[in-house]
Amino acid sequence: MQSSRFRWVVCQLETLRRCFPVAIWCTLDELPRTLDETYERILHGIDKEKQEFARRLLQCLVVSVRPLRVEELAEVLTFRFDADKIADYRIHRQPEDAQ
Repeated sequence: MQSSRFRWVVCQLETLRRCFPVAIWCTLDELPRTLDETYERILHGIDKEKQEFARRLLQCLVVSVRPLRVEELAEVLTFRFDADKIADYRIHRQPEDAQ
């Protein structure tokens, strides 16, 4: 319980950090009240063109038996998955700053 409260505070502070000083009071009134609502707001804030990549990375994190390193997650992005085709691997799809 305490660790989730800490995580909620960190997420809220991250939102406030990006605010202009004049908007802080308004932003405080609009902050989600729970950690679940905060995560939902974060997920809805992902750019549409990045949602597929975010979904794929989150799926890998959920099923992983251990925390994954950034390099391993970057490797996931080198594959292209289409429903009617075999997965396609291209090393050039890996982000350059994946380390």
